[in-house]
Amino acid sequence: MAPLPSVVLRDPTSALTATFVPSAGMVCTSLSEDGVELLGQRRGLQAYLDTGKTMGIPILYPWANRLSANTYEVGGTSVTLTSGADGVRTDEHGLPIHGVLSAYPGWSVTGQSGNRLTAQLDFGAQPRLLASFPFSHVLALEVTLDDRALTVRTTVTPTGSASVPLCFGFHPYLTI
Repeated sequence: MAPLPSVVLRDPTSALTATFVPSAGMVCTSLSEDGVELLGQRRGLQAYLDTGKTMGIPILYPWANRLSANTYEVGGTSVTLTSGADGVRTDEHGLPIHGVLSAYPGWSVTGQSGNRLTAQLDFGAQPRLLASFPFSHVLALEVTLDDRALTVRTTVTPTGSASVPLCFGFHPYLTI
């Protein structure tokens, strides 16, 4: 398989770089300084794409960690999740884990410069995503690498009349 396009951000104040792969769920695949990798590569990007095996810094969305059941209700909307369908992955106990965006290819880069990257995902335009989280919205990330810090600003903008419940996180697999 040919390598996926990536975006490398460079800190203007240090030798720190960060690499993101928008078409693989906006995962940060590398954070390095002077050739020293700071993120655990674990089984690598291909395993992340094929089976959701974790690595780097993935976004966990629209829920972080695990749900307590395969169903949930928010504001009168009931949702039943099915393992292996619509991006739902489960843990060893069959519980949904880490949301539905693992390796999701639908991200659009909206801006890019030496140390800044912006991208968005129109969640409401994706039937597969809406099946697991039926709240129309746009998810946007603004990533900046500056002064030896990686900052990810996350914005959720409703695109329908319903409010959008929020629960998300990032899981940095840092090396020691």
